[in-house]
Amino acid sequence: MDPDRLEKFMRKDHARISGFHGASYTKKVLCHLLWITVGVIVLILLTIITLQFLYDSIRLATLFLLLIIVLAITFLLYRRMRKAKQRKKMKEIVDRQSG
Repeated sequence: MDPDRLEKFMRKDHARISGFHGASYTKKVLCHLLWITVGVIVLILLTIITLQFLYDSIRLATLFLLLIIVLAITFLLYRRMRKAKQRKKMKEIVDRQSG
């Protein structure tokens, strides 16, 4: 087999399997754990808001509601930024393979 061809094949193979092994898997698990933790915190905040509405303290409940809205917007922006970064990374891999 031609050495250039072998090197190109190895790069393709490495790019293909790099998303499934080692550090990237651990990173994905930690990311999921982070979002589970954030979800639990949001549920606790929603419980506090519900209790505040029950006890008729509207100001504090509104503050928590605004906090949840800000957190939701931040999450959506973060997710959009992360998807764009992932697309850029995949495009670079494809460009390297074709070039």
